[in-house]
Amino acid sequence: MGGAMVAVGTARASSEVRLPKASYYLSLGDSLVQGYQPGYPDGSETLHGYPDRLVADVASKYRLTLENYGCGGATSSSILYTDGCRPGGLANDGVQYPDVPQATAALAFIKAHHGHIGLITISIGWNDFDSCVGVTAPAACVGATLPGIRTNLLALSAQLRAAAGASTPIVATTYSDPDLADWLEGATGKAAARAWIGELRNVVNPTFASAYAPAKVKLIDVTIGLRVSEEQETEGLDVALHGERGYSP
Repeated sequence: MGGAMVAVGTARASSEVRLPKASYYLSLGDSLVQGYQPGYPDGSETLHGYPDRLVADVASKYRLTLENYGCGGATSSSILYTDGCRPGGLANDGVQYPDVPQATAALAFIKAHHGHIGLITISIGWNDFDSCVGVTAPAACVGATLPGIRTNLLALSAQLRAAAGASTPIVATTYSDPDLADWLEGATGKAAARAWIGELRNVVNPTFASAYAPAKVKLIDVTIGLRVSEEQETEGLDVALHGERGYSP
């Protein structure tokens, strides 16, 4: 099956992977994968997340058929061991798997379509930190949670790699600062935002990287902020990246 190169990510956090011209794209994870975006009056709130955007952005060169397994609220444990997804947690076009865990459903699809999986992406782990969000000094809470996350990510990535084979691109993401908006809430909010950036950059992201490395999963660090060219910034990201105008001047 012939293939070509496509960049996953942008500028400062890009990673080139080889995709076949036509193949399946499996996206696993939590609400980041489910893609919930409020404000769409046509009921398409979950059809504008990064998996859908990726398929649209490369459509002129690659025919990727999206199989979206994302489940809002999923954790690194539930993706492996909990059957189904909570009500309302799946994307509008999401895969249904009521009787098995998310990872089990994805692995079954991979095995049934061996040789036709072009890309797998993973965004999982943030909901494990739910109890830590809003904590001004989250180090202790995060530290207590990380060993379990690392164990789960090791297991998940190993299973996906074994099923998909050595040549299938598997790409995972980190997360942005959950307390970034608190920067606007005065000195206390700024301290919380800084603390979380430090935890993500220095503790969480390296743990994710070490967990994914054995299975040769490429990790895109979205905590640092993905950058585009100055020309695209001037034109506006809605137009430059998606051909849409977010507002009228």
